[in-house]
Amino acid sequence: MKVFFEQHIVFFYVQFNFLTKNRLQFISVLAQKAYEKSLQYLSFALSLLFILNFNMDKKTEEFYIRLREELNTTSVWPTDYLYKFIVTSDLQKILEIENAFNNMGAVIKTAQSKTGKYTSVSVNVHMTSPDHVIEKYIEVSGIDGIISL
Repeated sequence: MKVFFEQHIVFFYVQFNFLTKNRLQFISVLAQKAYEKSLQYLSFALSLLFILNFNMDKKTEEFYIRLREELNTTSVWPTDYLYKFIVTSDLQKILEIENAFNNMGAVIKTAQSKTGKYTSVSVNVHMTSPDHVIEKYIEVSGIDGIISL
């Protein structure tokens, strides 16, 4: 059933986004279809909309599509997933990463570089799907200067 949903979303994405470049129309149609179908469809649709509304460039969009495919083929979901980030050693930035995973049961470890200028943040957390993993990557991408590994 999920493949059916994904095919519909890809169809609508191609039809309304690439051909017309009208994201608002695409979002409207996708939201209506999601409402008509089910919560599973809605969840996937919202993940995709989150990505689309970030106005990311084509290269980044393609990266997340490839990542999703790779996560689908290499893992059985739900599963534990290890995120790794690097930020400047600014407590506020580290707290923003930690807050993104708040109340998820995440195990978060930090380590400063030799010079103390940078901090690596490793987050091991149980994730429900590749879409959920990507949602978190996109969420933390808004942190100024963050590098996702």
